[in-house]
This record gives sequence, C-alpha cells and structure tokens, in this order.
Amino acid sequence: MTGPQHYREAERLAEQAAGWMDADTSWKGQLSTEERLARRSADLAEAQVHATLALGPAPAAGVTLTPAQLRIVLDGLADAAAYRRICLSQFCGDCADSAPELCADHREADDESAIEAYEALSAELGGGAS
Repeated sequence: MTGPQHYREAERLAEQAAGWMDADTSWKGQLSTEERLARRSADLAEAQVHATLALGPAPAAGVTLTPAQLRIVLDGLADAAAYRRICLSQFCGDCADSAPELCADHREADDESAIEAYEALSAELGGGAS
C-alpha cells in the first residue's frame, strides 16, 4: 500500500470503529457491549497501524523505525490479528440464518486473509507471527 492508501484505510477503520457502539439495528446490535467494545478497540488499533504507515514511504522504500515505533506497529498488527480471530470465532444471527456460509458482512470482512496479511507483515518486520 502507498502512504495515501494507508491513510484512507486508517480513516475507514476509524469510521468503522465509531459505528460499533451505534449498531442497534444490524447484526452488530446482537453482540454484547463487551464484544462491540473489543471489536471497536481492535479496529482502532488497526487504524493506528495504517496511520503510522501513512506517515512515510513503505518500509521497503527505506523507512527506518525506532525500536519503540516498531514495537507499536508490531503490537498493532498482533491486536488486529487477535480481533480478526475473535470475529472468526463468533457468528451473528445472519450467519446462523445462512449456515453453512457466513453472512454477507462476514464474507466481505475476509478475516482469514487479513490475519494472514498481518502475520506476514509482522514476520517481515522481524516480529514473527502472532
């Protein structure tokens, strides 16, 4: 991703995070407050990773992170992967209605691909897989 793409993704995730607590009419409204808070926190952590990466060229282009910055990015990637694992383990009412398939929202989320991408980037940055 380029810097502007990371920035747009950070904005999208921040907006998505804001919607977790106002989700009373969709499948999200069926989740407990604790679950919605966990998903909101994970979206915000993922948004922070993208916002950090948007600050400069991609690491492959020669950006050097301090150890503290690298830890923040690696922690954000681990948090994002953990959140996606939670999403994979909990199904909403729409998923139950469309079994054995996931509902459209969960199919669109593509949690498995996101987990793989986060873990690959973490390994590339020297953090190993989460």
